[in-house]
Formats: sequence, structure tokens, C-alpha cells
Amino acid sequence: MRHKPKKFDTDAELPPEFDVELYVSHPSNPDLAGMNEEQARKHYVEFGLREGRVASAIDSRDAFFSLVSPSSDALEIGPFFRPMLIKATHTVSYLDVCSTAELRHRAAGISDARPDEVPDIDFVWQGEDYHDICKKYFDIVISSHNIEHSPCLVDHLRQVGSILKEGCCYFIAIPDKRYCFDHFFPQSTIEEILEAFLGRRKRHLPSKVLEHKFFTTHNDSMRHWNRDHGEKPRLSPSDKQKIQNIQATLEEISISNSYIDVHAWQFTPGSFIDIIETLDAMGLIPLQIERVYSTLKGSNEFYAVLRKREYPRKTEVMAAHPKHSLRSAA
Repeated sequence: MRHKPKKFDTDAELPPEFDVELYVSHPSNPDLAGMNEEQARKHYVEFGLREGRVASAIDSRDAFFSLVSPSSDALEIGPFFRPMLIKATHTVSYLDVCSTAELRHRAAGISDARPDEVPDIDFVWQGEDYHDICKKYFDIVISSHNIEHSPCLVDHLRQVGSILKEGCCYFIAIPDKRYCFDHFFPQSTIEEILEAFLGRRKRHLPSKVLEHKFFTTHNDSMRHWNRDHGEKPRLSPSDKQKIQNIQATLEEISISNSYIDVHAWQFTPGSFIDIIETLDAMGLIPLQIERVYSTLKGSNEFYAVLRKREYPRKTEVMAAHPKHSLRSAA
């Protein structure tokens, strides 16, 4: 029988998603100087979100992950060759589906990667429960551009919850599908996520593999912000090379038992809030939204903090909060 983990009290308050004083005084928002609080909030909801304006102390991924205290016992999932936390400055362990040697071999084939920057992987995950492989609870779990790869989102969030102490947080950097190569794909729906959960999905659907390999667009986030999304990828009968490549991929999928890694889910900040709050309301996950920091202009990612619930579960009334305006900006 597992022992109940001791609650960890964070030593710092998380910055709000919307900081009125910062919003009207930030150097990138000179046109907002002099606005009162009501005017600033109205501007943020109607224009600022869509324009990717700085409205919070979290104005970069470095600012976001700097919220993790060096003294916290942290786990980073999927660090590859760019870990967000390093052992020289933080108390951190690493979990990945590949060993250190396998990741360094992969990194050697990527032009901008440095194999020597791949950290030593502490836990090589092969499908077992996170708690069974880690055999401990953590103060913090983090991941960057990892959650969207999970074949079953519900299972991933449950796994993370199984190794977090009560009241502790999962810090996530998540690609915003509007500003990356997923631009032309629809937002993932709660129905799709529940279907993956009911099917106990461990591998990606063939449709997702084909979609990711052949129908993504460019990954230049600033071009997307400037509404240059490129030509929507299509399959033409005259494109014999693409047809051959798709046929080869179909054969690989049909005869291979190996895991093919692609994006399973496409999110915006608003759709992510809706999905997590729905899964939480259904009691399917042990995590609730604590913060969602919206996508900034020029970036292709947003940031979320999910907190493990303290049980027994409490009934809560959702307060009006600027983060819920993200739904209208999705």
C-alpha cells in the first residue's frame, strides 16, 4: 500500500496571468500608458490577447521555468538535449522514453543539437506507472513540448499526478497550434481525448502519423503571427513522390510494433483550459488549473501550471478571472 506523500508548500506565489500595472507600463505597450484598471482589462480581453501583448511577469520560457525553486525536488519529463533544469543549479531528475545513449545518438543526427548537452537520464520509461519506476513523490514536475505527444492525455496527467505531492505543481510549456507547424489542423476536442482514454491508447492513430509527417506547414512562429501560414498542405494525384512516401509510411505502420512519435493533440490556451477543466470536473484527473500564461507575439508556445488537488475534493465556484478570456481569443 502506498503511503500518502507529505504535502510540499511552495515558497513563492505564482505571478498572475494578468498584471494591470505591468500591462500599462511595459516598454512594449507604450500606447497603454495612463489607462486605469478597467480600461486595461477591457483592452487586454478585446485586443491584448490576440496581439500577444506582455501582460505578466512571465514574458519568456526562462521566466516561466525560473519559477521552479532550486531547492525543490523536481522531475523533468523528456529533456532531450535542452533540459529546462540542470543538476548544477537544481535538484532535478530526468525521465524519458530513451536512454542517455539513445538520446545522444539521436541528437548527433540533428544539425542544431549537441549530444554532450543531453543529460544523464535517471528513469527510462517503458510504459509502466511513473510511480513504479520513480518510487518517490516530487515537489515539482516539468515538461516542455512533451504533453502534446502523449497518445492518451488523461493517462499522462494521471501518471504525473501519481508522482506529485498533494498541493504541488506540474509546469508545462505547450505549443500553440496557431503559431507552429500544426496551424492548419483543428483544435483537439474533448471527445477525441475521451476516446483515447476509453481505448487505453498507447500508440498514435495512423491518421495522426500521416498528418504529422505529410500535412504540417512551416514552423516559423513570427511568420504565423504575421498571418503568413504558407500554402495549406494537400495531397495531389500528380505528387508521385509524396504518394510513394505515404505508401511507405502506411506499410511501416502496418508491419511495425514500434512507437512512432508525433503530435497527438493540438491546443490553444483557451482550448487547453476548456479541456483540463472538463477532465477535472469529470473527476478523471487529479490536477486542476492554477495558471495559464498566454502565447506572446513571436512565440509558438504558452505556459500552464496544474496543481495536484488536495483530497477530499472540494466543490469550488470559479471566480471571474482574465485567464478565462483566453477562450474567446482561441
